[in-house]
Amino acid sequence: MIDKELDSLLDGDLNYLKMCQLMTNLGYVTAAIPERDLLYTMWSTLAEQQHPVTALNLKKFILAIEGICYDSLYRTSILPSAGSLFSPDGQLVLSNEDAIDIFITYKTLYFNRIHSTKPSPVPVSPHTFSPQLC
Repeated sequence: MIDKELDSLLDGDLNYLKMCQLMTNLGYVTAAIPERDLLYTMWSTLAEQQHPVTALNLKKFILAIEGICYDSLYRTSILPSAGSLFSPDGQLVLSNEDAIDIFITYKTLYFNRIHSTKPSPVPVSPHTFSPQLC
């Protein structure tokens, strides 16, 4: 689901409005003001580097909100710059502790997601087959 949403939103560079739309579509955000503050904090964290915000960095951050540390799953050997969550080439690098901190900080978004009553879109294709009688 996240990949499909990201692909549809990432026609160009990722910006704050596209990230907000994605998080709303995925059920992380309702109309509450504290959630908007969390989104702004999230964007500020992702945009602190000199490189553009990438889909991979956003996916890693969303997984951390879910309580999953992507880098520990795939045992990446990339190290972040000192005092930063990013490697020198702009890739988000999270330790288990960083992922836990993100999970705790953004717990509201996580609860919104698991309690989301938004129906998932199911693609419906019209039937084009019509049997012919001989």
